[in-house]
Amino acid sequence: MTAEPKTIVYVATYEHRHGTNPRVFTTEAAAWAWRQELAADYWREVFGDDLEMPTDPEEAATRYWDTVNDEYFNIEGCELEA
Repeated sequence: MTAEPKTIVYVATYEHRHGTNPRVFTTEAAAWAWRQELAADYWREVFGDDLEMPTDPEEAATRYWDTVNDEYFNIEGCELEA
């Protein structure tokens, strides 16, 4: 009997003052892209017009997530159970 190949999905969790938003992605890159998208979407709420958002999406995301202290983002690879 041949073992079935494991399917890995990536569960990303965004926790914020209004609740928790989980999403499941088929690639880790897609989960990281959502992290970058969230940082871009909420940049002005955190930094206002005082700080220009970096043009590199990962640099912007890193700066955003290092600054916010009431939000949390996590990515976890999980085996998909059939």
